[in-house]
Amino acid sequence: MNKNNDAFIDDAYNEESKLHIEFMSEVKTHDYSYMMSDDDRVYSRGRNNEKQIQEKLHALIGICKYDGHDLLDEVISLVPQQYNDVDKNGNDLTHRVIRGWFEPYVFDNYKL
Repeated sequence: MNKNNDAFIDDAYNEESKLHIEFMSEVKTHDYSYMMSDDDRVYSRGRNNEKQIQEKLHALIGICKYDGHDLLDEVISLVPQQYNDVDKNGNDLTHRVIRGWFEPYVFDNYKL
C-alpha cells in the first residue's frame, strides 16, 4: 500500500511541476498588448491565452497551494517590463496585467 501511495504522490508532484512550468512559459511568451490590437485574431488569441494563464494560476494557488506572493515575485522577476507607460507605482502595462491576475489571491498590504 505504501508503494502505491508513494507513486500517487510522485504523480501528483509531477503534474504540479508540469503545471508550474507551463504557467511560467505562457506568462513569459504572452502578448501583453493584445487588447490594443485592431486585428480580431490577435485579440482573440491573446484573450484565450490570458484565460489559460489565469486558469493555471488559479490551480497553482487554489489547488496546489502555491504562495501567491512568492509566485507573483517569481513571475515579476521572470517577465521584464516592456513598455514606457509606467504608472505611479512604477509598473508598465506588462506588470500591471500580471499584478491584475494575482489581485484575487493577494489580499494583504503587499504592494500591487
